[in-house]
Amino acid sequence: MIELAPLDKPLAILGGTFDPVHNGHLAMASAVADQLAVDDVRLMPNPLPPHRGQPVLAPETRLNALQLALQAEPRLSLEMSEWQAQSDDARPAYSVDSLRRLRELYPRRPLVFLMGADAYAGIESWYQANELPQLCHLVVVNRPGYCDAYQGLAADWLSQYAVTATNDINQCLAGSVRQLTVPEVDISATDIRRLIDAGKTLKGLVPEAILKFLEPTYDCKSS
Repeated sequence: MIELAPLDKPLAILGGTFDPVHNGHLAMASAVADQLAVDDVRLMPNPLPPHRGQPVLAPETRLNALQLALQAEPRLSLEMSEWQAQSDDARPAYSVDSLRRLRELYPRRPLVFLMGADAYAGIESWYQANELPQLCHLVVVNRPGYCDAYQGLAADWLSQYAVTATNDINQCLAGSVRQLTVPEVDISATDIRRLIDAGKTLKGLVPEAILKFLEPTYDCKSS
């Protein structure tokens, strides 16, 4: 573990395409903030993701919706470093590059990178994955009842870096893996896109602030 004291308050990052942002994203970020006692959680939109196809929503639509959604979330804010860097680079936006930039910006803050258990299970395929523990803490967010027999790098990291106490994250810049279970919110961006294509309401699935914004600006064709 990389130890350095005293440190500034931790910064937690939830990356994603947010295609579109929905209540599940916000509930997960808020639950993590509660469990880790972190009062600065930022959602970091990825303009060109390397692990999935091109997002359906136009970039400016995704970004505008995210900005609207965060207006009513005092502990959550927008992290634009990945988005801004992508404007000058045609290659996909890799998490390791974003974390390097954040480490330069915040040399005294523990960085906490949030990811779902499914993403963590495939961490070995991530670009320059071996550098992640040097840059941040990884918080793996599970759903109730979720069980995954991790293999390869994901299993190795848990055996080497697993922690259970919040202080392990607050007192070190990087180098731990923490598993958290948060309340399940059965919402997916794919389901939301299908509902919009079918002309059905999104009420209860997305924040009220973007309920009316998304439907008229949605720019995809039904598949």
